Amino acid sequence: MKVEEGFGVLKCVTETTIPEQRSFDGITFPLVLSPAGCSGEERADFWNDWIREHLGTIEDLLLKHGAILFRNFPFDTATEFDEFAKSFGYKERTLLEGVIIRKHRFGNIVTTTEAPSGALISFHHELSQRIDHPTNVFFYCEIAAVEGGETPIALSSVIYRRMTELEPELVERMEREPLRYVTAIPPRDLPHLIAGRSWRYFFDADDKEEAETKARAAGYDVEWLADGWMKVITPGHPGIRFDRRTGQKIWFNLIEASTNSWRETQGGQTVAAVFPNGDAVSGRAFDAMRRTAEESAVYFRWQCKDVLLVDNRTVEHKRAKYFVPPRSHLVCLYDDRHGPLSVCE
Repeated sequence: MKVEEGFGVLKCVTETTIPEQRSFDGITFPLVLSPAGCSGEERADFWNDWIREHLGTIEDLLLKHGAILFRNFPFDTATEFDEFAKSFGYKERTLLEGVIIRKHRFGNIVTTTEAPSGALISFHHELSQRIDHPTNVFFYCEIAAVEGGETPIALSSVIYRRMTELEPELVERMEREPLRYVTAIPPRDLPHLIAGRSWRYFFDADDKEEAETKARAAGYDVEWLADGWMKVITPGHPGIRFDRRTGQKIWFNLIEASTNSWRETQGGQTVAAVFPNGDAVSGRAFDAMRRTAEESAVYFRWQCKDVLLVDNRTVEHKRAKYFVPPRSHLVCLYDDRHGPLSVCE
């Protein structure tokens, strides 16, 4: 069928709708595709060949919509999900770095998080602190929660535009200066926390001295807190990036994630994002940013075997705070041929 004017013909699929879909600038978010009744579509390997045949059109649609939900496809196992993601031909990335506790399945497939219901996961782009951040994120629903447990998604270009209206001075400064993030890393793994990995794991260190040496060599400021916690301030990272493909500026930072993590472990109302001179992002701006992300978000109900493909350059995501277990979701990261976002000049 012709999914959209100007995007060529996608055989064997139909564009469907879900109640939670929204429209931004006249564009549906996310795009939802389902099988349309072709011979062989009941086999997972059919769709791997289909992706290779229609890759250019799928990439064009992903660029336009930001996210594509593949619903009612025959991906019955994690292996079939892995093979589907690999059929795009992108470069594999790992997601075992960082402070979030995940379980490794195989290859570059990991669980999304091991944090229980009630743990606060904030909106973020995967590895947004890196200049060479991954470009594509594939999610797979192994077991859908009985209730809750959504993976909300939001268009970061929409958030950027709204923040230029609400906090123009902050946005202008963020386009000129990098942000540094303040975080506290525990001495041992704490699975009940979102950022629960220990500094031993994060810095691959056996003791405090080695951890501090490695941290300072990487540009972190270090302070040791009570009970062996390690307070670090990251090197500077651009909080707004530029998408060369569309000419749009993108809200691309860890202000919310770092702040919620700090408040979860240390308490208080500190905003854990600072400019190079130490000026912190204001609480007012933080509240505006958090409110804007929620107002822009799509919370869709997962179904077992759903695959969600997200353009990590333009769409941020999180996990709904509460859910009724069991819930099991897998994720893998890739780099496509277009590369990461640029730093604003």
